[in-house]
Amino acid sequence: MSELEFQRCLREIDNGKKESLKKIYDYYGHAVYSYALSIVKCKGLAEDICQDVFIKVWNNSDKYRKINNPKSWIMTITRNTSIDYLRKYKREDIVDEFNITVDTDMVEEVNEKIHINEILLELKEEEREVVILHAISDLTFKSIGEILDKPLGTVTWRYREAIKKLKKKITL
Repeated sequence: MSELEFQRCLREIDNGKKESLKKIYDYYGHAVYSYALSIVKCKGLAEDICQDVFIKVWNNSDKYRKINNPKSWIMTITRNTSIDYLRKYKREDIVDEFNITVDTDMVEEVNEKIHINEILLELKEEEREVVILHAISDLTFKSIGEILDKPLGTVTWRYREAIKKLKKKITL
């Protein structure tokens, strides 16, 4: 979604046009959910956060105009909302909703995903966050720096360190 299209959708949201929020959701929804899930580690909670993020987009569409990068703005809202949820609910009280229908064709794929998630969990929180934002959410290091309020050099260093660790773990 281009910056102009995003701006147009926000103007339409200001006028109460729900279809424009749906366009933004369709474009950014998966990235928001994935990022929230990486922070809270609970599917149900990540879904709630995703919903709250888009409610905040709806309620704050008039405030976006001061920011240059739509994805960065939405991912910042996602990060802050996720952290708020973690503060609200004790981390140990969150139960992972791991509902997978066992299918013999999918077992290998599921095991691979579990292995990748286990390796990602071995990274420091700051490293994992940068890897997820860059590799999964496809954000630039500059945008990640804006979201995390960290200098570009720190973000790229964390990413390189995380990738080194991941390569070591994968080759074991």
